[in-house]
Amino acid sequence: MVFVGACADAPDPGDLAAFCDLLVADVGLSTQATEAEYAQLALVAPPEIRPTIDSLQTQARDFDELLNVQPPDLAAIFTAKFDPAAERDRAELDRYAESGCNLLIARPPSVRWANFVRENHADAAWRDAVAMDFVSDTTQGVTAAAATFTEAPAPMGLVEDVCDALSDFLSSDGSGAASIQVFIGTVVVINESSPDGPCRLP
Repeated sequence: MVFVGACADAPDPGDLAAFCDLLVADVGLSTQATEAEYAQLALVAPPEIRPTIDSLQTQARDFDELLNVQPPDLAAIFTAKFDPAAERDRAELDRYAESGCNLLIARPPSVRWANFVRENHADAAWRDAVAMDFVSDTTQGVTAAAATFTEAPAPMGLVEDVCDALSDFLSSDGSGAASIQVFIGTVVVINESSPDGPCRLP
């Protein structure tokens, strides 16, 4: 778009309606969205979200290039697939879709949990020490959440910290009736019937 005269330095306003129409059609919202999808969004993106779209497009292009490397660099592919910067950008696009387009984004619980941890517990010692499992349905949301340590953490207080974080997450996620379990290996060490439980080791 070309501007003349006094408007020569004005930013391209994009096309919010066209941008939202693409999001409604699920263009760019999947965690497997392609560079071509982000290119479509970039053509009409309003200026406030354009840097995020540009960043996602670059990440998608870099990921595609990794997939074409022979032999495949599995470690690099894994790192790129779960890149925290890409997660932040997708979360920002989700927020914009909701606030700018009134579009409710239904992400799976594991993604919502990852976003919650990144925003609220980025430096938590337990962050990379637990495996998460969520049970949910379309009507009740998350009905059960479990965190598993493969071995006893040090200090053991990390077990309670994870449970507390899960409680906060489930409450903010609208899953106030979900049960919580924390395992060490196959042993249940905390078992709460709802996020309102004390989250304390016996």
